[in-house]
Amino acid sequence: MLDPEFFSINRTAEKILTLYGQLADNVGNIVKRKNDYDVRTGLTSKPLSIDDQHFTTITHQYINGTTWVLKIMAHMRADILSWVIHDKDKQERILEGKKIILETIQSKTGLRLDQCNSISSTTGGTSTTGGQGRKFFSFEVRDILVSCVPSRHRKTLQKLIKLYSIILRAVASTQPINISNYKKLIIDFQKLLSDIKWIGYIMTVHSLIFYSCELIEKNHGVALGELLEETLESCNKMFVIFVNFYLGNADIQ
Repeated sequence: MLDPEFFSINRTAEKILTLYGQLADNVGNIVKRKNDYDVRTGLTSKPLSIDDQHFTTITHQYINGTTWVLKIMAHMRADILSWVIHDKDKQERILEGKKIILETIQSKTGLRLDQCNSISSTTGGTSTTGGQGRKFFSFEVRDILVSCVPSRHRKTLQKLIKLYSIILRAVASTQPINISNYKKLIIDFQKLLSDIKWIGYIMTVHSLIFYSCELIEKNHGVALGELLEETLESCNKMFVIFVNFYLGNADIQ
């Protein structure tokens, strides 16, 4: 059921271009009038793009998705079911819960997640990689993750991780996708978060859940695994290692 006060985001590049053609004057300008939003829908000038600009970065889905799920787990462990927290005591409880979760995961799986990366500490990098993200969302690790939160939250977390993992693996494959089944999977995930209510989307997860189906359809029904950015990520890490090593030696000399 939709919230009666929801704001529907249903504009596409095609609709905006059509609207521009209807509203533009002879020189291409749009005349703005008071209280004309229902007609103009915020359009002020000629659109710059003729296509919808949606994208998803698969490696970062694993990296940022891991961070997102860890935040959910920390809130569950602290039993603070609100996404944005301003109270310092509650923030400390969440951080303490997250610390215990990370230590548990590392001791049982060897995964060193969401910690400062010494190689790129000046750029804000973390220790989480795409490969670790894949292991984090694997079936073998799932029960360990679920055990990190109180029993009353385990069923919800189990379902969330399972659905998200299936979606990730589907998108990251290089095979044709059954679009109808994939849409049902996406809807199940959206409904789960809608029912939970307190969990918020981050931009990376939002792009996966709301745009990946469209991108697969535009890719002739084939998943997006060929578009992995892991090679670029590896090159970037090697570059950072090289620069840090070179600068370190240069300082010594």
